[in-house]
Amino acid sequence: MLNVPEIGEHYKILAFEKNENPQNIMIVYTQLDRQCQLVKRDGKPLIDFYWLMDGRKFKPVNPLIKEAVRGRLELINARDAQFELRVNDLNDLKEVGGNTNLTVKVEKKNGVCSVRSYFPDAKDSGREILVNSIYSESKKIFLPPFRKLVAVTIRGTAPLSGEAVERKFLAK
Repeated sequence: MLNVPEIGEHYKILAFEKNENPQNIMIVYTQLDRQCQLVKRDGKPLIDFYWLMDGRKFKPVNPLIKEAVRGRLELINARDAQFELRVNDLNDLKEVGGNTNLTVKVEKKNGVCSVRSYFPDAKDSGREILVNSIYSESKKIFLPPFRKLVAVTIRGTAPLSGEAVERKFLAK
């Protein structure tokens, strides 16, 4: 659990990192109530974002950027203790396989709540990656939207071994 005074106690789902201004990291988070249940807004699990400028200083995300990120991380299949986020950036990449959904689960062990994000490991069928971050690489182009996605890297660990795992997907 994290605690930022501006938003209170929350649980990181993942971090968005990027090659442009890499010192600024976007945190994607949710909140749980005292019973380890997902806090909901409009009947859906709360999913929100904030910046860590220089990797440490809180800054709210501009509403237009939030809207764009919500389009990149589409909430689907919400249940009581888990939901899925479709990582729409991956639809434009090759070698991903069929599933581009991140499964977010609320877990409680020894009375301690946690939120963990899992992504199917395209290189090891049937296994998952415990996701820590998604790193996006883009390049500048001359036409709107003035950026072109080049690659996305899923970074995390193997849940059983704790071994670091990175899976890079290139643009088509």
